[in-house]
Amino acid sequence: MLNPGAFEDRRTLNQRLLVLRVGTVACLVALAVAFWILQVLQYQTYAELAQNNQLRTIPLRAPRGVLYDRNGTVLVENKYSFTIVLVREQSPNPRDLSDVVKRLAAATGADEGRIADIVRRHRSDTFQPIPVIEHATFEQVAAVMARKFELPEIEVQQVPTRTYPKGGFAAHLFGYVGEVSEAQLARAEYPDLQPGAIVGQTGLEQTYNEQLMGHDGARFVAVNSKGRQIATRGQEDPVDGARLMLTIDYDLQRALETAYTAQGLSGAAVFLDPRSGEILAMTSQPEYDPNDFANGISGMEYKRAEG
Repeated sequence: MLNPGAFEDRRTLNQRLLVLRVGTVACLVALAVAFWILQVLQYQTYAELAQNNQLRTIPLRAPRGVLYDRNGTVLVENKYSFTIVLVREQSPNPRDLSDVVKRLAAATGADEGRIADIVRRHRSDTFQPIPVIEHATFEQVAAVMARKFELPEIEVQQVPTRTYPKGGFAAHLFGYVGEVSEAQLARAEYPDLQPGAIVGQTGLEQTYNEQLMGHDGARFVAVNSKGRQIATRGQEDPVDGARLMLTIDYDLQRALETAYTAQGLSGAAVFLDPRSGEILAMTSQPEYDPNDFANGISGMEYKRAEG
């Protein structure tokens, strides 16, 4: 004799299995539709988000303040020059950049040892571009740009560079600028500077360094997984340094230096306004050319300038 309860249990089991099958199919259909929406309809949106997964800060150096004589004649100003920088995050092997250094030196004709030393000194600047060749020539810039795919770690930037009157005019008065040293970074007068900053080293450049420096800016760019810039996300413009008008009279300064050089004299002299005590001209001979420091200087030239 058949048990009616057995049919009832089987009917209930079949209903439950049907519900489970329908639920499973519905979940699979929902997942398929969701994947289709993400990968087809919204592909472009999420592809862009995936590419814009990293922001890089590119520093924008502020031009130093211009120096004028008492009559408004420009004495010291700025010009823009090319700097070749190394961005280690774009290297396949950022921990070992020796191969990059070798390839860059071969392409530009620069000294491999000097580039390696610069990279070594900036080894702690993980997220900052490393300036490896400052005041690069057009030939060096062209060589780097032509090998962009071979040197993805290398970029070219335009930066303001200090320009002094030619011939060493008032060199000891103006002084010169240079990259801040580790010893200077430890001093109280350089509290917020980063390695690679340009500061006054002697003369008026050093005395009025804080006023002349201005404030650096920054450009924020999005880069893809290969380190290639794909969009600019914002920019803080640099603020120029303060302009300084000196008591120096250009014509008197030129006449004083000409009097010394014409006779081959060595020594120092100063012209003062007896009414106010203002310095109208001053010189120390022999002179040196501060532009040599701006464009790189040899050890021999440095010793001669310091002497």
